[in-house]
Amino acid sequence: MSALLEQLKISSTALLDEERAELARHLSESLNSADRLPSCSLLLIVAVWSEEKALKEVATELGYRFEKKSHSILGEYFVIGKVGDFEVIAVRTEMGSFGFAGSAAKAIYFKTATTATTIIQLGMAFGIDPTNQKFGDVLVSSSIIPYDRRDVVATDHGYQFDYAPAFPASPARSSIVELFTREQQQNELEFRVQVGAFISGSTQISSRLFRDEMVRTLQPLTDNPIIGGEMEGIGLLSVSNPDDPAWVLVKGISDFADETRHSHIKETRPIACRNAARFVLTALAKASEI
Repeated sequence: MSALLEQLKISSTALLDEERAELARHLSESLNSADRLPSCSLLLIVAVWSEEKALKEVATELGYRFEKKSHSILGEYFVIGKVGDFEVIAVRTEMGSFGFAGSAAKAIYFKTATTATTIIQLGMAFGIDPTNQKFGDVLVSSSIIPYDRRDVVATDHGYQFDYAPAFPASPARSSIVELFTREQQQNELEFRVQVGAFISGSTQISSRLFRDEMVRTLQPLTDNPIIGGEMEGIGLLSVSNPDDPAWVLVKGISDFADETRHSHIKETRPIACRNAARFVLTALAKASEI
């Protein structure tokens, strides 16, 4: 078992597809009957304590379980149970996509161990347009663009970023995006819901100029408007075949990635997380399994 633990500590970003698949098979075979994760059809992934707290509060208010359990290899997870036609388990990762407990590794391992077919990354994100967006508005991903995929090139005055190597937008799971779009269109909500492209990467941003530069240069990579950004979604690109994506991001706006971020995020973070959690659980409860 110790050898397996050492293997699992390898960052998923350093693994080739074949190596990652072999690790997943090894994990699946290593789960004995006394320590087997329950199967589910849908994984909810949160990244920080405030996102977990909001999900627990909203799930409890809506009458669902939030039963804490632990696995000897993969650590803690939470059984929410039946939501509509979905069997739901929640998992908390570390912030960001890297490392053994980051979104990439945990999503791969939990998806394998639970046989989940859908993953929703839930929590908070930054908005990109404070004139037309508000704290607490909920953003649903139609796609993800990795913003760390760029070249740094020398200029006469120093250096500049070249986003030409950036990947085109990777589409989210269309059936779940459609489910959330119907919920947005058919019900009056206390907050606005937008569907569009996310930018995602490992950098925490507190600069309006840098935010606007990224949006301006990455927008040509997608036909959908860029509506926000965050740090965990990029890890989910490792989870499934891009031709059959398993994931969707649903996140509330907690800040605008600008210089004022730290002055208000303690107040806006809980609102963003609760709105995203309530929107997701309410929509899932009305839907047949997809």
